[in-house]
Amino acid sequence: MQEKINRLHYMDSMRAILMILGVVLHSSQVFNPSQSWVLYSENNNSFFYFLVNTISTFRMPAFFIVSGYFCFLTLKKYKVRRFLTLRLKRIIVPFIFTAIILNTLQSLLLEWSGWQQFEYPDYLLKGEFVSHLWFLTNLIVYFIAACFLSVFFSPLMRLVGDLSVRTIKAFPIIVVVSVMPLFSIIIFSLNKIGFPLYTSFFSIFDTFSILEYSPFFIFGAVMGVREGLLERLSEVNPLICLIVIGLSFLLIDYIESLDGIKDWVSIVAVQYLEILVTWFSVLICFFVFYRYFNKPSKKMLYLSDASYTVYLFHHIFVVLLGLVFIYLNVPAYVGAIILITLVTAITLYIHSYIILKYKLFLFMFNGK
Repeated sequence: MQEKINRLHYMDSMRAILMILGVVLHSSQVFNPSQSWVLYSENNNSFFYFLVNTISTFRMPAFFIVSGYFCFLTLKKYKVRRFLTLRLKRIIVPFIFTAIILNTLQSLLLEWSGWQQFEYPDYLLKGEFVSHLWFLTNLIVYFIAACFLSVFFSPLMRLVGDLSVRTIKAFPIIVVVSVMPLFSIIIFSLNKIGFPLYTSFFSIFDTFSILEYSPFFIFGAVMGVREGLLERLSEVNPLICLIVIGLSFLLIDYIESLDGIKDWVSIVAVQYLEILVTWFSVLICFFVFYRYFNKPSKKMLYLSDASYTVYLFHHIFVVLLGLVFIYLNVPAYVGAIILITLVTAITLYIHSYIILKYKLFLFMFNGK
């Protein structure tokens, strides 16, 4: 029993840190030389391009594995109706109020500062209000699908779960993870046979994003089927992971250097290697948290509780303070450090002294 509790400690810590890393990611985007975010400074540095790409490689895939794991455990603990009531309230209510209040103010701020145009019909009809909340729409789909499958296809799901567990236990976890990119490639290839992969429903639910991250969510759910599977995932030698990642990048560079080779084999190979890098980066993430955060901690418990608020509120403050730093022409490293520190402090303050102190705000922005 103690083993399971410890596991949940590091999983809670991982989920919290992965969400809070959104502050680092979006603050770095302000100083990213690729200038691909909603606003950007002319004072940029290539380090932030590297940092953004590194965080993006493992952050959301690892988050969806954790979400899938907890989804399975919670669905097993509660009946479907109770599960949906708890989970969807926790997601949909904060989504609505954050989109209506914070994201609308953010869009008006960007229009006022000349970074984008704000047209209310397009803002609603094109789903521009979703912004950084896109992962919540993915979770809504995953949770509803999990409940549907558990109600109408329970025997089949048990069979699939048992087969998956036997397969994972029969092979080294590195072999299992090396196969996982093939599922993503199959998903991406659906577009070739006419599946509307690049569409959205109600301008909120992005088909590609939902399918892209589904293997990670499903993998996390399978990890919850049998005790001990998660430990196998978290105990992989990080040196092996780094070697695989390094070799993958070398192979990608080599294939892309062959200008004459543009056939489907080379395209699929590069795609496979890129996804493989993501999976092995996730393994390193799990190893780090399992090794160093697998114990009770009041600080991590606080961050776990506050991380939702931090993520929901951080985006508008990164934009607001980012505009100030751009106007003041603050150097990249100085601006990024101050921006990350201030936004983290402000959002933690909001959680401690506003969200937790007023039941209305706790309901609006935490769904509790």
